[in-house]
Amino acid sequence: MNFSKTLGVLSASILLVACGSSEDPQAFGEDLFDKLKQGQSEAIIELTANEDDYYWMVAEKSKEGEASKKPSPAEVSQHVAKQKRKVEKAIKEIIAYGKMNGGWDNATLAKVEFDELGDDFSQDITLHIEIDEKQYRILFDDVASTDRGHVLADDPRWLGLSYDPQFDKLIGEKLSVKPNNVFVSCQTPQDVTKLDILLRGKSNNSEVTQFLNSGNCTANKSSSAVTVTIEELGEYTYSSQKNYFDKKAEFPFEDIKISFDIDGQSKTGWTYVRWLADQAN
Repeated sequence: MNFSKTLGVLSASILLVACGSSEDPQAFGEDLFDKLKQGQSEAIIELTANEDDYYWMVAEKSKEGEASKKPSPAEVSQHVAKQKRKVEKAIKEIIAYGKMNGGWDNATLAKVEFDELGDDFSQDITLHIEIDEKQYRILFDDVASTDRGHVLADDPRWLGLSYDPQFDKLIGEKLSVKPNNVFVSCQTPQDVTKLDILLRGKSNNSEVTQFLNSGNCTANKSSSAVTVTIEELGEYTYSSQKNYFDKKAEFPFEDIKISFDIDGQSKTGWTYVRWLADQAN
């Protein structure tokens, strides 16, 4: 039997009793931060879902009347051991990253972010921590709620930098786009990504034109220079951070929100920094 498939079935019900848990995700996130700050890696590792947790999940699933083939004790034991090793490695990396970026003694918890329970009853908890005025994110993916409280059903991840005050100076900065140069603006950062995928995928012109005509993105062009003002900075994505730290990019984010006047109309939209840089003076 494929144990990963069995656990996939269980994951849909892994949090069936989450709503009844006495420990809310805000408090759990605060507790996780305290343990990270104090270097209590073992205490966090012990929160990894154990064999009793998985058997309890199977039992809860059965109560719902949705029978599924149960994994063997050997399969459960192997999976738990493997998952614990992954969590242990991840926690040690997270603590090391905190030390590398200013030290846990200087860290404060800026925010605990968590999503609502979805149809599969899963819940992610993200810690936003601040060290030396910079903010970083740590994702605790697939946090389950069992009869012993919240447990880690997946390994957490250090998502890296999410805010650096040095780039605040860019807000309000004005750039001049050269006459007759085309620059693109989109309704959302996601639309920018979709257009970039079309362009990078060497789609035919009709596909790109169709997307632009959908209204999600607009190609702007003027016979005279256009002044654009930076209104907002985009998300610090993993790829953009890596390029920034590898000195392949000027910023740890790819897209920005701009405002501009063109053809007598005031507009706003999102665009890639590199797209705008190619068209600006």
